[in-house]
Amino acid sequence: MRTIALRCVFYLALTVSGIMSAVAQQSLQVDLVPPSFDVASVRPSSPQETHLNDLRTYPGGMISGRGCTLRFLIVTAYHLQRFQIVGGPKWIDTAYFDLAAKPPGGAAFSDVNPAQTLAPPSEEQRQMLQSLLVERFHLRAHQSQREGKISTLRVMTKGAHLVPAKDPKTSSWIGYGSHVFLAENTTMALLSERLSGLLNRPVRDETQLTGSYDFNVEQGSPEDESHLGASIESALHTLGLELKTAPGRVEELIVDEAQLPSPN
Repeated sequence: MRTIALRCVFYLALTVSGIMSAVAQQSLQVDLVPPSFDVASVRPSSPQETHLNDLRTYPGGMISGRGCTLRFLIVTAYHLQRFQIVGGPKWIDTAYFDLAAKPPGGAAFSDVNPAQTLAPPSEEQRQMLQSLLVERFHLRAHQSQREGKISTLRVMTKGAHLVPAKDPKTSSWIGYGSHVFLAENTTMALLSERLSGLLNRPVRDETQLTGSYDFNVEQGSPEDESHLGASIESALHTLGLELKTAPGRVEELIVDEAQLPSPN
């Protein structure tokens, strides 16, 4: 009788364990479902649209975009740079779209109130943009890596020469022109992203500087694009910053398929 009782207890334990495992697995599958916008509209931009790749965030987690290319939307959704997007349809850089999207009420950022409409999307908003690309553009893509160069942004031994932002509430902005390199209310993380786009290679922030800064560096115009890196590094040295570059693995997103969305 004792043996039978032990077997029953053992069987019951296995059954309960199996049920709990199935519940946990079901819960995990639910958690893995990517978030999506509650309401979203995607339409071709007007031929007269002058605002290109203009994406803005608003109170309540709403997002609107004007004159956005598919490449720009992919870059924004996956938090990558243009050079990291490989392949795609011929119109990836030539077809423009306007979009408006609103998250569900239970979204983590549904009650946010961004200080700037140009503030970058949150991580949850980026995930929702990814879902939008799949649903409306039928985007199929996969991640890959290639050998390349990776730079790190660091403070020089002489120390940084940066001025705290005059207005921490103003829109963060970085501009690079033929004779000037300037920024307003910019963090080192944002500067690293901007440098990555200019230099066409990943740039990681290792400055350990946590503030927001303004700067305006006048410089000579680079002779041609091949001298752009040297020109940027010269401007950074004026600010007490430097780039260190070494071989590394560069992340890429390979676009396998995308279709023009039906307007709604």
